[in-house]
Amino acid sequence: MKLYELVGVKKFAGLDFEDVLGTMKDYTKAGQGSSAIAVKHGSRQEVIKFWIKDSGYEEFIKFVRSNPSKHFPKFLTPPKELSSFFLRHSEFPKKIKYVRMEALTPIETNSTDVRDLNRLFWLAKDAESIDDFLDKVKRREDRLFPHSMDTEELKEFSALIYKLVTEALKKKKTFLDIHYGNVMKRGSTFVIIDPFANADDMDATEDIILKLGKYKKELKKHAS
Repeated sequence: MKLYELVGVKKFAGLDFEDVLGTMKDYTKAGQGSSAIAVKHGSRQEVIKFWIKDSGYEEFIKFVRSNPSKHFPKFLTPPKELSSFFLRHSEFPKKIKYVRMEALTPIETNSTDVRDLNRLFWLAKDAESIDDFLDKVKRREDRLFPHSMDTEELKEFSALIYKLVTEALKKKKTFLDIHYGNVMKRGSTFVIIDPFANADDMDATEDIILKLGKYKKELKKHAS
């Protein structure tokens, strides 16, 4: 699959993938996590997210399609593959994956939203059932997102979070990675962007990136 923003692959032969992304016209780096990197278009409300191995995220995309909600991101394309035409070592996968999605706004780290999100996630993980969880939320609703959500939206958002908790428990290697850093905003609406993770994939990605750094150092050493 070709990514039309990256054409003329020969000129990228000496660049690693992060350097290649820096050459994309009208795109700037939007963020980077343990398993992925994203770039944002300057004028279109679009982000392209790339990853090497992240089955947890791929499971989340499937979950979103089966459980549509305004509290999930809008994916503009299905996940696609991109040939690894850039500088890489022999163990680097021959293909990586990417998806186009809507651009969202990060939550300010010093906002009350962070405090309330963390409270809600803690309650969800500690609850014995969905009814138990919603009851705990109801008893605290005057203290949870007082300026962001009304009672019905808080109930809807809470039920969705609990559904993610129970979905993660069904998986053998996927775990729940939900915290305020994996939540953004569309206007005033909270959007959960990446709540599942896979420890094996995270370790594999870290190993690939470390080896790439060593590979680049070796190349530089031999060139000097």
